[in-house]
Amino acid sequence: MAHQDVEIHSRFEACPCCGSPRFSVIWQNRHVWPVTTSQQFMFGGRAFIERVVRCAACGFAFLDPYTDGSAFYAGAGIDEYLSLTALRRRYFAKVRRLTVERGLDLGETASILDVGAGDGEWLAQWPPTWRKCATEAHPLLIARLAQQGAEVKATPEDHDGEFDVVSAFDFLEHVPDPRSWLTSIVHKVRPGGYLVVGVPDLGKWIARLLGTRYYLYCPMHYGYFSRPALGQLIADVFGHTLALEASPKMYPTLGSVIKWLSGGRVSAPGLRLPLPIGYSASLIALARR
Repeated sequence: MAHQDVEIHSRFEACPCCGSPRFSVIWQNRHVWPVTTSQQFMFGGRAFIERVVRCAACGFAFLDPYTDGSAFYAGAGIDEYLSLTALRRRYFAKVRRLTVERGLDLGETASILDVGAGDGEWLAQWPPTWRKCATEAHPLLIARLAQQGAEVKATPEDHDGEFDVVSAFDFLEHVPDPRSWLTSIVHKVRPGGYLVVGVPDLGKWIARLLGTRYYLYCPMHYGYFSRPALGQLIADVFGHTLALEASPKMYPTLGSVIKWLSGGRVSAPGLRLPLPIGYSASLIALARR
């Protein structure tokens, strides 16, 4: 459909990243399939999405309306996710080196709060002497985090005190209002502490070429970030941005590619052989309070 580069009614009066009131409709679905399962919520494509709206200034896009996924996360199967643990560990080792090279070096005694921590592979990159805290929704992942010694709570507010590092990987795109959420956690970062955020990069050439057919357009992703959008948002909320760049490459397995391309209909956790071609799918932002 033709893009509508005009002022339109949306769930945001102004872009949460740059403040512009001008939006474009880039996907309108007149025959929306209902989201009834965790698989559809997490891997279903644009057939399950009613409308995608994009800021005409910075490129931030968002679902309008979106599906509340709180019930779907807790009931999702995680066999495929756990089959990628070793790959995530290697990926996060590269991310840690990147952040340290950009100035995040706190020694052996510090604290970190990881929001949406999954199975704890990012937390595992930091010294065992650190205080490690997490939030997570899936009961099996909560148990795994606890076994690793992490303090696990439902929300960042449930954790006491401030932290030297607050991180959120593949999380910000799942919240209804990214500016409100980031603003709500500023006080959890101690003065002089760091924020680390990783989000899918929807400014990549392949994402621009495919538009809403790109595999990451799905009901669980409420927001879609370009480099200008994420950079403006981080700068406005946290001030000094130390780095904003493409993530290290990750080497997915054949099974994970099959699952994404099939919209979650085909699960192949046994196909764990990493593909030889790496893919940098995300943006990594590092800011200091």
